Amino acid sequence: MALFSCVYAYRRLTRPGMSAEVRYVFIRKHIAYVATFIIIWTFYLAYSYFKLYNAGTPEEEISADEQNLMKTLQNISIITAMCTGTIMSIIRIQEPYFKFLIKKQLKAFFGILMDENDIKNS
Repeated sequence: MALFSCVYAYRRLTRPGMSAEVRYVFIRKHIAYVATFIIIWTFYLAYSYFKLYNAGTPEEEISADEQNLMKTLQNISIITAMCTGTIMSIIRIQEPYFKFLIKKQLKAFFGILMDENDIKNS
């Protein structure tokens, strides 16, 4: 479904009325979101499936290699699930308009108002 959304977004963005630069930024960001979600949730689902299919097996019967794999997958899945928002924010920061908004808010925090020249240069 996520890969289909990339194809669909590309098809919708190839219509007239949008500049090539804006189209490129949007498609790049969307593909980065989709790829990141696929990678993150692959680890999470791998651990879940591993636990599901080994649920009835006593721990004594699971080899040491499989136990190490399970612990590693568990740690990676916990870290990736907790860091999903941070990773998505890092991708979002790469967007030019978002950079402009952050710059504007930081300047407003210090009492510096942006004029038209600052907006054009951002």
